[in-house]
Amino acid sequence: MEKTAPIGVFDSGVGGLGTLKALQKQLPHENFVFYGDNANAPYGTKETERIRALSFACTDFLLAKRCKTIVIACNTASSAAKEELRQAYDVPFVAMEPAIAPAGRARKDGWVLVMATPATLRQPLFVYRVKKCGLEGHVLPVPCPKLVELIERGAVLGEETYHAIEQAFLPYGDKQVDAIVLGCTHFIHAKRQIRQCADTIWPGVPLMDGNQGTAVQLERILNQYAMRNEQTGPGKIELCTSGDPEIYLPLFETLMRQG
Repeated sequence: MEKTAPIGVFDSGVGGLGTLKALQKQLPHENFVFYGDNANAPYGTKETERIRALSFACTDFLLAKRCKTIVIACNTASSAAKEELRQAYDVPFVAMEPAIAPAGRARKDGWVLVMATPATLRQPLFVYRVKKCGLEGHVLPVPCPKLVELIERGAVLGEETYHAIEQAFLPYGDKQVDAIVLGCTHFIHAKRQIRQCADTIWPGVPLMDGNQGTAVQLERILNQYAMRNEQTGPGKIELCTSGDPEIYLPLFETLMRQG
């Protein structure tokens, strides 16, 4: 594969755009193809086998674009399908992981609250990560399917989004929460709203996501396989969707411009 070949990035929808921005910042000379599977979003309420089938379809799309490596910019797809994808394809994969380990390091005597999709939270891999980090009995798993749906349709800053976050947090308002893990890439787009709501209950609680860790891991993989793009100019980004391009591509552009 040529070093100038693009890096493929896929997500169930718009969530992976936040990851894409982190990747681009870490690797500004690389070319990227982003594929949002908006026609099949959300993944987080689907059965594991369906999530795997969709992940294979996304990979096939990106390999048809001659991508040199694939980033699974979706916690749900990473948990459900990363091992199967690595076994099936002769291309490196970089998978998202919820930032449970850094949240564990930030924990004092309280809880780590993990916002994620139902599918991510039910995967054995999630339970394994919690145990590995020594957090068994100290994690509050909070499924947030409504929040994913709102962000997927572009409702990032509205009252309905804030209310969905509030409803997710309120049952745990009497607990000491030392860290909040944004365990779905969609939630990065609502980070400001999550911050505002969290501060009314747990002032100053740190919010943690896996984007930077994923970007660093991608850089390691490119170095390991000697696949770094050596061009000196900025890389290009191609945005693609399985949904209606007239609806989603303008939304992609808007979210890419947001800080």
